Amino acid sequence: MSFDDSRHRARRVAIVAAGVLLTAMIALPAIWAQEQERPPSDLSSLTVAGSVSVINFGPINVVGCAKKQDHLVCNFVLKNDSTSTVDVKYGGSVWTTKLVDNFRIDHSLVRGYFLNGLGQRQDMVTLGQGDWVWAVQEFAGPTNEITSVRVVFLGLRNQSVVVSLDSGTGGGAHAPSKSP
Repeated sequence: MSFDDSRHRARRVAIVAAGVLLTAMIALPAIWAQEQERPPSDLSSLTVAGSVSVINFGPINVVGCAKKQDHLVCNFVLKNDSTSTVDVKYGGSVWTTKLVDNFRIDHSLVRGYFLNGLGQRQDMVTLGQGDWVWAVQEFAGPTNEITSVRVVFLGLRNQSVVVSLDSGTGGGAHAPSKSP
């Protein structure tokens, strides 16, 4: 085989690889978009399980929790009751939580994030006075017999809210809707 043949082969492989990569870049976001959850557009119809206080900001309202196949999901609403616009970063002591089920078993936090109005996950949001954001936290391993959980906000002086579990939608009184 000559040097030119191996160059042509390498070029063909590179073109095929680029095509596969381009196809994946186009197709995957469309597939992921089908699975994204969108928060509600109006909070007036939500039933809140309970709230915890955040000093100099506003409450975190616990909307509900649900069992999924291999984890538990809880949804929250954080509202800016302050008089200014604030950049809010997910994480830190405010979002340091754990879940304790009705069998007194702790479930550790796996991940958490904010959802913007399009259902996209974000680590930071900007909230004006009166604005709110939907937050989601996922916890390790459910047991089928779990009927309620206590969400414990470790970074907020162990304030907690008891929530009856929904059977799989992820939202208690309101599950975020799937995007079309």
